[in-house]
This record gives sequence, structure tokens and C-alpha cells, in this order.
Amino acid sequence: MEIKFYTNKGILDLSNVKFSTQEQNSMMSDRVFTKFFFPFVINVDDLFFQTFGDYLSDESKDVEVIIEGHLFHENKTYKAALTIENVEGYVLTGQIDYGFEEIPNFDKKLSELPYEKFKVDDIYSFAEGIVLKKWPQTNYNFPRIFTKKFVSDDIWDSFDGYYNDSTVENSLPKMKRNYIDGSGNIFNVNIIHPCPHPIYLLKVGFRDAGFDLLGDVLSDPDLQQRWVFSGTDYFTMKSQTRLEAKATQMDYYEDEPANLLINGHTYKMRKRKYSRSFSNLLPGNYKIKGSFRIQSFYGKIICRITANNTVVWEHDVYYTQGFLDKVFPIDISVPLNLTSNGINFFVEYIPLNYDASDYDVISFRLTSDVLTDDNASEEDTKVVNNLNEIDLSRAVPEMTFGDYVNGIKNWFNYDMDVVGTKIYMNRLGKNEPSNVQDFNEFSIKSPKKTFLQKRSFLIKFPDLPSPYKLDSIYYDYKGVKLNGLKNENTTEVEINGYPLPVAKPKEISAPTAIDALESSDVIGLVFYDGLIDGQNNSKNVPGCSHPELFNKNFLQWLRQRTRGVQYQWQKEVNAESFSQVKIKNHIFCNNNVHLIVSLNKDKVGDNTYQIDIVTETIS
Repeated sequence: MEIKFYTNKGILDLSNVKFSTQEQNSMMSDRVFTKFFFPFVINVDDLFFQTFGDYLSDESKDVEVIIEGHLFHENKTYKAALTIENVEGYVLTGQIDYGFEEIPNFDKKLSELPYEKFKVDDIYSFAEGIVLKKWPQTNYNFPRIFTKKFVSDDIWDSFDGYYNDSTVENSLPKMKRNYIDGSGNIFNVNIIHPCPHPIYLLKVGFRDAGFDLLGDVLSDPDLQQRWVFSGTDYFTMKSQTRLEAKATQMDYYEDEPANLLINGHTYKMRKRKYSRSFSNLLPGNYKIKGSFRIQSFYGKIICRITANNTVVWEHDVYYTQGFLDKVFPIDISVPLNLTSNGINFFVEYIPLNYDASDYDVISFRLTSDVLTDDNASEEDTKVVNNLNEIDLSRAVPEMTFGDYVNGIKNWFNYDMDVVGTKIYMNRLGKNEPSNVQDFNEFSIKSPKKTFLQKRSFLIKFPDLPSPYKLDSIYYDYKGVKLNGLKNENTTEVEINGYPLPVAKPKEISAPTAIDALESSDVIGLVFYDGLIDGQNNSKNVPGCSHPELFNKNFLQWLRQRTRGVQYQWQKEVNAESFSQVKIKNHIFCNNNVHLIVSLNKDKVGDNTYQIDIVTETIS
């Protein structure tokens, strides 16, 4: 039987090497693919060392011990990795791992997959239109979700706690908009956060790997109008434009003699000028708030504010009364409409004490509705920026595609089968076995039989805070126990996800979905199938949690796994004939239909396997 390992360096022929392989049936496991080679020993020659590296030399420091490649085995090619375990002379001990990534992008992060991304004119109006649609009219939606995640900082004082928050106008939702008022106060009232459809995420992920998704999962009623809430920060932060204009009495830019004739006396004083300017300002509305303070000996006082060389405020008065201490408070708003704008503060006067510097002649703050990326880390200037775009790569949980597939698989009791370029995700135990393979030639008369009545299963969700805790299910041959305790014979199935609970977040509020975990690395599912009284709130629709989930998706499958019989035996078989056996095939032998649980194959001859097989009967 031909067995070869192909790399970009060369080919390693293992056809005459004795080895062991082990496979686990994913139908009996919480992982999709579990298959690997055990270590093998092979005699190598100088050509091997020339091709793959000089493992014999004491001078070699950078030889590869893990070599990526492809394994040709039983007439199939697999992505694989060769690990060089040790070398003693010309005897090499190695191990080839394969089968873990029969889907080549399982290690890709969800955020790296090619989801929809495009610009929109206005994200608030766009979301108002999308919430009127259902799957499959749209691949994402904007359900209203309550969270307590953003409560600690002053920038969230105006935030009412909702993603995709809306009010109702004319029986339709109107998305709340973040804004800065005329006084420069920031109102972060809403976070627009798209929730992609769970089946859409599966389809895109498999399509990225070159596969089409088929099977029961496409029509699963519990997934049709659910949407994935990621818990990630989909929004970005911008900084409100805030500028300070300050000048003390000693910050003058011009100082010149001034002779004042007062009541027949000549006083030699100093006339000073002050200026503070801002240029290259972006267009927007600017609030100017602050004051000029003048401690003047006598004479003319000029205080002026100009915007784009136009005077917007001015005080120009000649005072015949001396020894003044005047404050001119100003609070005005100025629209700037040019591509590049400027604001200038100017002061001219004769100081009472021209050596003093204990007060500010110019003291103003400019605040604007112009947003920039500058200083976005300063808490009091942060503005939630809901971008005018859809980018679903930022709205998915922080996990790999493989973890996402396993999460859906374990949650809804699916198996996954690869047939050419098609992926089938079908529910376990839903259908009666078909195309049962005659296995009698590979069986023995008296295998070891273990009765499975001691076996039990515990299916549980993440630990949610009270009062949103979700029930777990314990199941054995006696039946179902809600929140039952496990024992040493219990197989745990941990679901890395949860249906967002639906409740009233506040005493006077409509029920909607609650972000109970505030986590970005689990699969959160939100039910949403349209408006409720004109608002985009979620509904409490059972199906994704126990007991409904167990009764629909697990009961039939686990009943046969706790009432059947486990068979185990060893036998030497013809390798060519046995290579036709697929681990997910239903087989018939010993007067029963079985599923293979695990299969060890030792190559003991040129065309001979020693098999060690474990099966379970299907009743």
C-alpha cells in the first residue's frame, strides 16, 4: 500500500514502514476532526539528511523538527505535519499528525473571513431599514440589546444601556443619534452594532475553504431568526475637538512705550499686545467660552475675537477712569464653513502693573462638533463614532472558525461530513441508518461486550449571573434530570454559547435581549423576527436552551447511546479491503447495526492491518 509524505523539500516514502493510526468518530466526540499517526521508526540514508536537514551534525542549529506537508494514505491526500522526535545514527523516530484540519481555514479567526463590508450614507437610517427585514432577506440585523458594560466612565452618562437603541415614531423605529450640543456637551446615547446571521457565518467560512454548506442546519427552525451578538466593540472612538487659548499678562508679543497725559501730568507706561490663534481648523460649529481679563492703568482697551478674519466679538473703548480690573465673559457659537478655518484672540491695553503675571489676559476654551482621532484616549473628549459602514468582520466573536463550527455542532447536536466539495451538517440521531455496510468479514464471533447503562451525559451552558442562569441537563438510561450532578461515568458537553435572555432591563421598559455575559469569546444568539410595537426588541422564544433544546435535539440520540452495547475486538484484516471502511459508516455485524466509536490500525505486513475497534450498537 502506497504511503508517502510530500513536502516542498522532498518526498518521504513510508510504504514499507510499520505504523499505527487512530481515528475517533466525531459523531461520538465534541470535536469535528480527531485523527492522527502514532510515532514510527524508519531507517534513513544520506539522501534523507541532504533533503530534509543534517540531523546528525553537531554543528547544525537550525534544522526543522516540524515539517509541514501532505500525506498520501489509503488513496487520499491530507494536510499533515511530520515531527522529528529523535535520530540515532541512521534510525529516525518520527510522528505524522494529520486530519486535524480537513477544513483548511479552521484556524482562521472569524474576523479574518470575507464577510460583507461596504459604506452607507447614514448608518442610523440604514439600520432603521434593516430592522424591517428577516433572514434570508438580510445577512445581519440590528436588534435592541441591553448591557451594563459601559457604566464606569463619565462619557457614558447619557447612555441608556442599549445597543441599537431606538424610539418609536409613526409606529416605526427611529435610531437614537449621538451628538454634541450647542454648549459642547457630549451625548453618547447609542451604539450601532450589527448582528450577523449564524448560518451566514457558517456559509462564508466554508465557502472561504472551497466548500458549499448543505444539510439540516440550513433549515434549523431555531436558527432561522437568531442573530449572533459578538460582544466586541464594533464602534470606534473619536475625540471631540477641544482647544485652550491662554495668555498671562507676561505673554505679550509686542511691548512699546506709551506716554499718557492725565490732568496735566505725563505718565510713562508700556502698551502691550497679546494674541492667540488657531489655524487649519476643520469646518464645523465651534463654541467659544471664556473671558478676557484686563487690569488697566488708563486709556484704550481693545479685546477682539475674529473668525476667518471676520470680527465675531469686540470691545474697543477708551477709558478716562484709571486703575481698572475688568472681566469680559464670552459664550458664543461660531459656524466655520471653509475647508481650512482660523480663530484669533487679540488684546491691546496698558497694564496697571506690567511686571505682574498672576492672571490670564486671555482664557478661553473652544469646543466643537468636529471629531478627530487626536487624543481619543482622553476620557472627557471621547465620542462614540458609529461609522457609516457595514463591516461584519468587526461584529463576530473572538474565536476561530473551527471553534465556531464546534460551538454550533455541540449546541444543536450536529455532525459534519465532508463529501468532495460539499459539507453536510446534519442532526445526530434524526434519521434511521441507511446504506449499512456489511462488516461481518472484519468482525469476530465473541467480542468483548460492555453494557452502557452506567453511561451518562451532562449538557451545560456557561455560568450566567443571576437571575439569568440557564438550566443544565443530566441524562442517563433512567431519564432526564434538570440540573443533575455528574459522576465518574458522565460525559460533559459544554456549549460555548448562550441564548441572550429576554427580560425588562428596567422597571419601566419593554422586554428585550440582555447581554448577560458581557463577553466577546462566546456565541451569543439573539432572537429577532421583526418589530414589536414599532421597536426593534427581541422576543423570548424557547428552543435554544433546556429543556426544549434537549428534547428536540439530543433525546433520541442519547437514548440509544445509554441503552446500547459497546463492542470491542482485534483482528488482522486485508489493508486494501479495509481501506474502504469509513469511520462514520453504519456497519452490520454480530446481528446488530453499529456505529464505530474509535479505530486503531497497526500496519503489521505489506497489506495487512491489525485493527483494534470499538463500536456501539444502534437500537
